[in-house]
Amino acid sequence: MKKHLFNNHGLTLIELVASITILAIVLLTFMSFFTNSFKYNSMSSTKLQSVNIIHDVENCFKENPNFIKNMNAFKNPIFTDDKCKHITTYTENVTLKNNAYVFSFIYLDYEVSITVMRDPEFPSLYPSTIEVYHNDKKITESYTYLKEEGT
Repeated sequence: MKKHLFNNHGLTLIELVASITILAIVLLTFMSFFTNSFKYNSMSSTKLQSVNIIHDVENCFKENPNFIKNMNAFKNPIFTDDKCKHITTYTENVTLKNNAYVFSFIYLDYEVSITVMRDPEFPSLYPSTIEVYHNDKKITESYTYLKEEGT
């Protein structure tokens, strides 16, 4: 028993501290990968949600081709389809700047800003920009053409 207590084949305190330090450095490196992956996962989730919002808003425009007449006449609400009633956009939020309608609304936790421009060469097509913001930061934007009803 005495032989095992006093043998020199065990670990010294310095060796033990060095191995724990090396292990801690390796574990911290791996932990940074996990925290970065959570951060990127959150960012991609926000981006995906904003792309889905843009898709939904574009569908509402295409299912309500009379929205241009509603905006020109300042008729409320702009979207009359039941599928789009969650988009609460009224003409009080619409401004006319430089031959373009600009309006915004809140969709879930995101602010959506839409610019509908007039193109004199194509009077029935309206080049449009849809931008989605979250916490005052632009997440994504999309460009599309909208067609007026009856043309």
